[in-house]
Amino acid sequence: GGITISTYQFDITAARNTGKKKKGIHNVTGKMLLNKATKGLNKESATAHIWDFAGQDVYHTTHALFLSPNSIFLLVFNLLDDNAETSINYWLNSLLAHISKPTVYLVGTHLDHKKFHGNRAVVDERLERLRQSLKWIEEQFTEIWLTAVSCTTDEGLPALRHEVQCSIAGLEKMGKQVPRSYNLFEAFLAEFRYIGTCPVITWRELLKIGALCGIDNNEALSKCLEIMYETGDILYFGFDSRLRDLIILDPEWLIQVMSILFSEKQKWIMSGVLAHTDLCHIWHDY
Repeated sequence: GGITISTYQFDITAARNTGKKKKGIHNVTGKMLLNKATKGLNKESATAHIWDFAGQDVYHTTHALFLSPNSIFLLVFNLLDDNAETSINYWLNSLLAHISKPTVYLVGTHLDHKKFHGNRAVVDERLERLRQSLKWIEEQFTEIWLTAVSCTTDEGLPALRHEVQCSIAGLEKMGKQVPRSYNLFEAFLAEFRYIGTCPVITWRELLKIGALCGIDNNEALSKCLEIMYETGDILYFGFDSRLRDLIILDPEWLIQVMSILFSEKQKWIMSGVLAHTDLCHIWHDY
């Protein structure tokens, strides 16, 4: 369907106490151990929403709908692909077109391939070439991290997981307190999400719900929606006057709707032209 959403819960206490990262391009080392960093501290958990974006060309134009600030981005590439830099530059530029100063991890896979057995220098050389190719763009990112991993042997994954947790802990809005009314409002919307077949609500309807929760003006409602958007709970396009009045309560629902439209099985996609009259057939369930 283009995007898969899952959640991941972890202890954020250690990540908050491993020191502030420096700007620039870094290698993932994982030298700071979590258990040493948490001694004598009360543990606190955090939940991350993980959005797995498909790489097929047909989905590229829809990805921008789901990119939000207050996020960490992982760009995965195959170490065996000698032309990976071209795709990496494409995705980095695409990311910069929608997000200001993001933090991104460039993760090379297939570290367990026989080509690299006993020859780590080949991998290090590849990552160094990638580092040099990104020098011109590094100032536009908060951080760029480079690493190589194996999904077969788990090599490199614990260190990557740790650094990503540290980056999450360092996000600007992580740990910020919000009014109790926001939590109540979020609970209300969670109930509305599963009513009917179309989890879309208007601004006017939200104002009524907000009033019940103590959010009684447009500015407060807008701030609450922005927080929910940045945490991946809803889709809210407050910056777009054409879309501002419609709030999507279930991002996964929109993913399903868009995947039907862009499915390669649809005959109208083959020509590259979609007639408005076809939409009633494509989205007959909605």
